Amino acid sequence: MLKFPKCFIGLVINLIILLSSCAKENLVSYAAWNALSFTESDNSEYLSYMNQPHINLTFPGIMPKRDITFEKGILILDGRYYSITGHNWGNKNIVLKIYKEGTEFKRFILTPELSGGPDNAEIPGIRTFSLSVSLPEGDYTFGASISEGSENERALKTHILHNTENKLRVL
Repeated sequence: MLKFPKCFIGLVINLIILLSSCAKENLVSYAAWNALSFTESDNSEYLSYMNQPHINLTFPGIMPKRDITFEKGILILDGRYYSITGHNWGNKNIVLKIYKEGTEFKRFILTPELSGGPDNAEIPGIRTFSLSVSLPEGDYTFGASISEGSENERALKTHILHNTENKLRVL
């Protein structure tokens, strides 16, 4: 009779240890990513605007750090690559808008750069963009427009690609 209460108590202690150690683990996966396309096209089918000027932005779904730096169009985070690249793009500046919980939080006027690298030093129509920003904890979305001078902007449509979403969470 004494054996059952000892086993039960041992089982409860093991469950408590197991559950408390699991609660301390970081169960968030940073593997999620999102992909957007900014274009003047109303049609969200990529094939309908792939030969027109557009900008693709990929970014993580969740970030454990607050600093984001796209250098020549590339962000490397935990060994994963994300990009901001203009396709069929000329020399027009873009305004990248970052919204925090629905309100415009930051905006950047980005100047197109020639894509770098040994194999694609100057691919016609491909442009990269560099930016660095520090974001406090929160949920963010992105939008873009074309800068047409001092105060004029022309909004671009945001199309979500690959069944992802327009959402970045900074922890």
